[in-house]
Amino acid sequence: MRIILILTLFSCYLAQSQQPAVLDRLVTIDTNTIWTQQDGYESSDLKVDGIDYFKKIDTSFFIKYRNKGYYLSKDGSGYKIVDMPDINRYKPAAWDVPYDDIHKIFGFEFDDENNKGNYRITSKKEGKIDSIGLHIYDPGRNPSIHTGGESNVYLLAYKEGNIILYADYFYVNEAYRNKRNSCFIYNSLLDTTKSLSEIILPYAYINNSLNYIISYNPNKIEEYYNYFDNADTYNVYNLGDQSKPNGVLRYGVPNMQLSQNSGFLINDSLAIALTYDTLRVYNFLTSIPIKSLYVPDKKFFGGHYYDEASRSVIFNYVGITDNKSYNSVLHIPSLNIIRDTLNDKPYLGRILTRLDDGKYLSYGSGGYLYKFELDLGLDYAYADIKAELIDKNTFKLTDNSKGPIVKWSWDLGDGNKSNERNLEHKYIKSGSYTVTLAIENEFGTKDTIVSQVNAKDVLSAFYSADILGGSAPITVSFMNRSFGEATKFIWNFGDGKSSMEENPVHIYKSPGTYGVSLTIFDKDGKFDIKLLDDLIVVQ
Repeated sequence: MRIILILTLFSCYLAQSQQPAVLDRLVTIDTNTIWTQQDGYESSDLKVDGIDYFKKIDTSFFIKYRNKGYYLSKDGSGYKIVDMPDINRYKPAAWDVPYDDIHKIFGFEFDDENNKGNYRITSKKEGKIDSIGLHIYDPGRNPSIHTGGESNVYLLAYKEGNIILYADYFYVNEAYRNKRNSCFIYNSLLDTTKSLSEIILPYAYINNSLNYIISYNPNKIEEYYNYFDNADTYNVYNLGDQSKPNGVLRYGVPNMQLSQNSGFLINDSLAIALTYDTLRVYNFLTSIPIKSLYVPDKKFFGGHYYDEASRSVIFNYVGITDNKSYNSVLHIPSLNIIRDTLNDKPYLGRILTRLDDGKYLSYGSGGYLYKFELDLGLDYAYADIKAELIDKNTFKLTDNSKGPIVKWSWDLGDGNKSNERNLEHKYIKSGSYTVTLAIENEFGTKDTIVSQVNAKDVLSAFYSADILGGSAPITVSFMNRSFGEATKFIWNFGDGKSSMEENPVHIYKSPGTYGVSLTIFDKDGKFDIKLLDDLIVVQ
């Protein structure tokens, strides 16, 4: 979307008397929340229609859902509701409050008197309009923008005069209607814009530091009555981290097609995304997956909260088959899911914040606000390891412990020690070694596991034959030359015959070319196969 910006600043008097002000359409309703003590929690009579995002601004809270805003005091009680009703009767519009000033309101509306898609940005503070900017869209060869009743606009007020504007709309090119969306960040102080074309604002979240915004993008295009549905991606944009490069960072898996937005940011480097039946934690600065967790029959419900005290993310699933809500906790230092339970309480919905008295504020059953105390059950530690022989006398040692583990101490049984979580280690000599892993969780709880590993050759099938061809019939002696401790052998000679001897002798009676395979097994059932095609040629 090409934008030519023309900013006209008016005085408060001129702004209010001569220019249309979208914010004049706002209706304020004073409210007084009543809290009722229940069995183990408190319920309010404040019903919230939904939550697009939740903001903590100074000592107050703000909930935004479409064009309705809920102002809350620091104890979670509502004191004001602001609404912009009947927006379809007017020009498409949106409004929001920035993260750094709860008393300021920005408004965004199409001003489509010439069918060119012009829009107007208005700001108001303490009941007075302090600026109006008229921005003219240059459609070029596209003669008309359809806005009334067909377009949707969204606004996310950021901070320091920056607001993110989004619109989806149709433009008309001769006989065709083409659907488009545009997103950009506008600095009301400098009167500058920057395109955020990869961000779909209705599907976007800003992280707690306010440095990055993530957006699920279905990458759908409608043009000349043709519909294109490209692979979905998660796109992250740097809003305020001066130490990192700007631009859009993308993440996805091949041919990813999702039914809904299922991703959010944890901090300034980590993000969570649900792709198919896998919960993926990845570094969005590098688009490299860090951990994948299998979560069958579940999809994201959308609510999430980062609990600083436990360094954990609390989020919600909804079951695909049972359609029930589940509450899960992911401990960030260990990347372990340390809680995954059914939401069987009315208050276990979307956790919004932790109040000064230590209680959680949530958006729960029926759309009401709740306050409650919650023991996340984080204080446990169960040590477990996985030892995998990957080369001769070499093991890959993986921590499979459960709980919010933050410390690991390995004793490898040959005098070597390590404090890494996962490692590879090669023993100088073959033999049996005692491996010990001691762990400690976030709260100082400890556990230890002791395991035996047998350093040896890795299981690898190999063989030889004394002759490789001749005139029928020929007798071939095969010799097992495999590495590792094989206890079972299966030979296939390529002519329909087989053997379970370690070193068999086989007679080929008919002319032809034969491939031979050897499959070996160890005592634990692990196996390896060696196949040599066209090995034996009989004339």
